[in-house]
This record gives sequence, structure tokens and C-alpha cells, in this order.
Amino acid sequence: MARSKVNVIDGLSSVQALRHAGRSTSAKFKETKLSLPAKKNADITKKQEDALPKGKIAHTTLPQKHNIVCYECGFSFTITGRLKDTICPKCHIMLEARDLLIETNWRGTIKSIGTVTIREGAILSDSLIISRNLALCVPIKKTEIIATNIIELDSGADFIDCKLKLANVCIKTNANLTITQKITCENMYIHGFFDGKVNVSNLVVIKETGCFQGELNSRRLIVEIGGKLIGNISIKR
Repeated sequence: MARSKVNVIDGLSSVQALRHAGRSTSAKFKETKLSLPAKKNADITKKQEDALPKGKIAHTTLPQKHNIVCYECGFSFTITGRLKDTICPKCHIMLEARDLLIETNWRGTIKSIGTVTIREGAILSDSLIISRNLALCVPIKKTEIIATNIIELDSGADFIDCKLKLANVCIKTNANLTITQKITCENMYIHGFFDGKVNVSNLVVIKETGCFQGELNSRRLIVEIGGKLIGNISIKR
């Protein structure tokens, strides 16, 4: 009777195969940021963009999807893979995907489909910021903010005579916030303490570590066990 051949993998080959698989599935990400110097009435220049180090994403399991809103014509579309400069399918303008850091005096215009981070030490006034994501922990005044994806608010954040157009607002876990200006947004997620007036067109979620105090108008409200809700609440469909 003929014997069938059996492929045998020795121990060394198995270890090498596992190491190779581990290398091919690991993901590496290098964050790219541009720190903005103190300027008055100045747009971010092409020269500053060219000075940025180039970030790298290695092997990933599934490609990421990014919902993009064109900051010139307002057209919404989705791109897959690494977030990078891309052309709007409608108005054909090149959209810049820079991640920007502000931690000094700043007055000017920023337009990006990346993330803008405004840290302690930054003083903003009479500016225009349009970005996909924004992180804020200082008060800003007389500034127009358009965040098409999410804005994260930490302790120290406040809006004074600002023009706001916000999609999703997230109050960070350790934040202790009192916002003097009324906030209007689509969705709000409260992980820390928030005191203020909010008008939400869709959903408010108060997490187990969160506390809302003030005036709330929303279509839907979820309060997790441990979450706190104090003030005037109006839920209207």
C-alpha cells in the first residue's frame, strides 16, 4: 500500500514563521505635529508645512475610514487608509491633513482635515480655525471654531464671544469645566464635570464618571449608572 507524503515543519521553522507573522501584523504610528509660533493676522504658510517630519504607518489589519468635510465647499465624503492630503471630489481643492499645535499667542486662520491642539500657554483671539478634530484646554475669545468631527474639552477650556459650529463634543474624564457660552452641537459625551448651557440636536451621553450641571436641551439622553444630572432638562423629539 502506497504511503501518502506528510509535510513536516520543524520547531525552528515554526518559531521563524511566528516571528514573521508578528512583524507583519504589528502597527506603528508616528505622530506628526507642527507647533505654531506667535503671529498676528497670518495664515499658515506652505514653508511651514514642508518643514513637517513625515509620519509613517506600517502594517495594519484593516484600513481606517475617515469621514471628511471639505473646509471650502462643505461637501462630505469618506477616505480609506492613512489620513493625508486629499482632493475634494466636488470643488477639487487640495485639503491639507496637517496636525497643528498652538501653545503661544496666535491670531490668524487655520484650515486642516487633521487635528488642532490648543494647549496651556496659548492665547487665541480674532481667529478662524476649521479642523476635523480639535483639543482645547484654554479659554479663547472672539474666534470662529468649526470642528467637523470631534472637539475635546479639558479643564480650563472656555468660549467667550465665539462663533461655534460643532459636530461632537467630548468632555474629558478629569475635566472640571464651567463654560460661559451656550454650546450647540449634534452629540455630546460627558466623562468629567461640565457646568453650562447646551443645545444638542441628537444625543447626550453622561458616562459613569460624568456630571452635567446647568441647562440641557436634547432629543435623546443616556445616563449611565454613576452618572449625575443636575439642572433644567428638556428632552424633545
